[in-house]
Amino acid sequence: MYRLALGTGLLAIVFAGAIFGFFYAWVCSTMWGLDATDPRIAIAAMEAMNASVRNAVLRPLSSARLSFLLLPGSSACCLAGAQPGSPL
Repeated sequence: MYRLALGTGLLAIVFAGAIFGFFYAWVCSTMWGLDATDPRIAIAAMEAMNASVRNAVLRPLSSARLSFLLLPGSSACCLAGAQPGSPL
């Protein structure tokens, strides 16, 4: 059980880092470009980008990402119920 908790914890750290890296790259490439344009054009472009990512392809990926981040918490709850001295 300890290996499961350790594995899922490491997996959650990797996925959290991947999420951070994706959004950081997006901010560096997109937001700075929008900042250089007229605010009315930037607002319309941002609304169009938001509408394009709300689709049936990306929604399941968002749910999978959430489950990978919640999995270590459930593993920790299982470990908390283990008796001291019992093999994990």
